[in-house]
Amino acid sequence: MQLVRADIEALAGMVAKELAPLLQKKRWLSLREAAAEYHIGEHRLIAAAKIGKIKGFQDKDTKRKDWIFDRESLEDYRNSQVPVIITHRQKALAILSGERI
Repeated sequence: MQLVRADIEALAGMVAKELAPLLQKKRWLSLREAAAEYHIGEHRLIAAAKIGKIKGFQDKDTKRKDWIFDRESLEDYRNSQVPVIITHRQKALAILSGERI
């Protein structure tokens, strides 16, 4: 059985339609979604938003003023917590050049 171009295009369209929701991530997350996805406690998320470490605010469009958080700022916050690994060579060169580590 040979597939004709129309069959291939139809199949590609069906696959794209099924995969689209999986590939798209929402920019704004609810408090529960952000806490679950980034493994950060809800109180800590709110505190970090209040001091400006992450972008988050109470959504005035909801009756309960639910907190929402920006996915990109959560990614940046998590990435900033990754420790910098310095090799022995880098440390020795820094000491010899008088840099402070």
